[in-house]
Amino acid sequence: MSDNVTIDELFSPLRTGYSQGIGPLLTKASYQRDKAQPLIVINGRNISYFKGGDLATPTESFSTSIAGFTPMAGVSHIGPALGSLILLKQAYAGSFTDDEWTQQVKDYKTVVDNILTSLPSYDASVWNELEGLSDRVDEIYAMLKYALEKTSDYCTQLLENTDQAIDWDYYHTTFLESADGKGYNRVMVATFSIILLAIYTHSFNAMQAWSLTDTDWSNVRVLLNGIQGRPSSGLVRCNNTSFRAVQAIFQIKSGKAKVDFQNLFISPYSVYPDLTSDISKQDALTTIDADTGAEVYGLFYDFFQIYPHVDLAKGMFKNSPTFEYPNCDFGSHYTNDNLPETTYQRPWATDYKQNKVFTASLRVALENYENLLSSSVSDWVCDKLAETYDGSFHPDKVMLPGLDDVTWS
Repeated sequence: MSDNVTIDELFSPLRTGYSQGIGPLLTKASYQRDKAQPLIVINGRNISYFKGGDLATPTESFSTSIAGFTPMAGVSHIGPALGSLILLKQAYAGSFTDDEWTQQVKDYKTVVDNILTSLPSYDASVWNELEGLSDRVDEIYAMLKYALEKTSDYCTQLLENTDQAIDWDYYHTTFLESADGKGYNRVMVATFSIILLAIYTHSFNAMQAWSLTDTDWSNVRVLLNGIQGRPSSGLVRCNNTSFRAVQAIFQIKSGKAKVDFQNLFISPYSVYPDLTSDISKQDALTTIDADTGAEVYGLFYDFFQIYPHVDLAKGMFKNSPTFEYPNCDFGSHYTNDNLPETTYQRPWATDYKQNKVFTASLRVALENYENLLSSSVSDWVCDKLAETYDGSFHPDKVMLPGLDDVTWS
């Protein structure tokens, strides 16, 4: 030891010299050089296009502001809610009181019964604002009513015939895949399909409206920002529903079957500001520190911190194999009759009527923590909507699993 300096203290400046000195300089230089280039930012609720310079920021909200989002999202949570009540009894007995569990069932049934009581006062036309579904509102209304009635009944069974109702086989045969040919699994697939059709239509139309040239579409940079549902979801491209939207629109606009996306990054934990107010692009990009007058990179700090590392890797390791992102083909296409016993990928359905395939995809999406449950149908909805493009998109032409393969009314 020299002059009472520990070995850690001696070497620490090597790391901080990079992390607090050279690295931030590279981030700043990256921002200064490229801040005027087009940048798309998508988080769980909004999509924004920053053209650069001082132009205003177009922002399209595509989550809770979408007509029908909240009702569909609510109904899509019923299955996991009841399943969790069963799981509590099956696997966590002794970790809660019977009174706590019973109160949760009663509270949930009260919510469901309140909706059932109020629902008839809403005309079926309330669903007319759903993207591309104005001719299917009666079926949507009937499906929601079916799901709520089944849920209320099952809550009653949980309270009055608890031992039978908490049996997984019973739950499966009477609620999830009931003998009436409907069942809640079909409802869950349908609600996710309806939500995603609206989200993809909004995001496609937003990107379609931007005046990007062919060169812009080839070179534009993308930041997928914020958590998608549970914290572990959407952390890689192939499990990120926003990436699917970007991939589809870029393929259409660039005319390429495969888009490189070297400048697309996922930053799930960076903060996305409220851009729904009238905020200038420059304000969103940077703010000025009141004490030092220095620029703070705000929303895009993460992007400009990651961005230069692509070139850094190419320079430092130029004699090593070139990195290439995998093609997001999630797996083979299946029908109800040839599903495998095990799979590590979400299976793709050959058509919208293959309900067992979509149910299998639900399991993979729930069991594999990298996915959102809605990922079970995101590929189908995104691809089928993209196929309707003829200068504009036609959501009314997309056949939705769970909705169009079942007679609900």
